[in-house]
Amino acid sequence: MTQLGELSLWLALLMSAWCITLSVQGALLRREPLAQSGARGLHASLFFSAIAVAGLADAFRTNDFSLRYVALHSSGYLPYVYKFCAIWSGAEGLALLAAFFLACVASIAISPLMPRDGHRVRAAWLSAVLGVFLFAALAFSAFAADPFIAIARAPADGRGLDPVLQNPAMLVVPPRGLVGAAAARLADARLVSSVG
Repeated sequence: MTQLGELSLWLALLMSAWCITLSVQGALLRREPLAQSGARGLHASLFFSAIAVAGLADAFRTNDFSLRYVALHSSGYLPYVYKFCAIWSGAEGLALLAAFFLACVASIAISPLMPRDGHRVRAAWLSAVLGVFLFAALAFSAFAADPFIAIARAPADGRGLDPVLQNPAMLVVPPRGLVGAAAARLADARLVSSVG
């Protein structure tokens, strides 16, 4: 499942680039099929980023200490509820989760706008801007903060989760903040697309 998660991260990045390219072409040429294909690129990015998050979650669940990120943020004796929290306990997992939530918000935001006749060009620009934000988040996760980096010699056990993060509130607070940040990017994108 780990290899599938890593491959899905790269496919999500590719689909966000697809979204940007076709949405811009659809908006400039006023061609509905291109704009709709660009919007489908957002949905595909959501699908593949969800698989990437599931792959990382499965690595924590199965104690796959061959991944550097899992070895640094989990251990065999850590309760399952905190293994779930460990997904966003470091920059790598947080970046992947932020990209996933951004893909969720972008997909939800673009869906009702595409079928309307009067809003197709504006929806194409919105899709393109959201695609740029998503591409940036996924590129950061894939290149700078890759949670799927393997280590040559897997340890028998990981370092464990920071005790400060072993709190039930950590199940809610970071994801809620990421959803809020994704919604703020949506507001930025709507502002930019209304100007364009």
